[in-house]
Amino acid sequence: MCKLESSGIVRRVADSGIERLAVGDRVVTMGPGHFLTHDRLPEWACQKLQDDEELHVMTTLPLVFSTALYALHHRAHIQEGESVLIHSAAGGLGNAAIQIAQLANAEIYATVSTEEKKDYLVKTFNLKREHIFHSRDSSFQQAILAATGGRGVDIVLNSLTGDLLHDSWRVCAPWGRFIEVGKQDIVDAGKLDMEMFRRNVTFSAFDLSELSDENQPKLNRIAARFVFPSKSLFYSF
Repeated sequence: MCKLESSGIVRRVADSGIERLAVGDRVVTMGPGHFLTHDRLPEWACQKLQDDEELHVMTTLPLVFSTALYALHHRAHIQEGESVLIHSAAGGLGNAAIQIAQLANAEIYATVSTEEKKDYLVKTFNLKREHIFHSRDSSFQQAILAATGGRGVDIVLNSLTGDLLHDSWRVCAPWGRFIEVGKQDIVDAGKLDMEMFRRNVTFSAFDLSELSDENQPKLNRIAARFVFPSKSLFYSF
């Protein structure tokens, strides 16, 4: 089995070049690998934890926040006042994307699978109830078009598959950006309606695990920024 996130205690460091970490530090890490009792990772892929940050909690954050940051800022180039559709918004990635979109002062639309999850988004993130739709069928397509006066949304952060992916693709506004974070339709060689490109929209997909490829120094620099950004960097977008 493979893992992308982990947390633990630093047992050894390299003889030179390590500046931020020391033996005994509690850290959360991100990088592809296997479930092991000991792991070896570059310093940039590790973040020292504060005393009040628990290992089992912090290990759930790197992947979802890195994915959301990379998708919305590096691929979609989200701007203040733009509209964004976040699918499965009550999940970990959805929660991260909502917070990042709110920091960008974007107008948020979301989908969830149950009324309880809708209540959660309204209570936790103060989303507009009329901007939250059902993710299990195509009803969200017409609902979003109606809510936006037929224009659609500037950004779609998509995790739906099959026909629902195509329904999501069709709600992109002119010059919109569709960011695919799922893999099923890509692996299954799914087809895409090319007619939407007449609206100058962009379709983009990525595999976040490739950002840690040792043979990709440019991507390593990008990953160092997005995996564990400092608070000042996080708010500087």
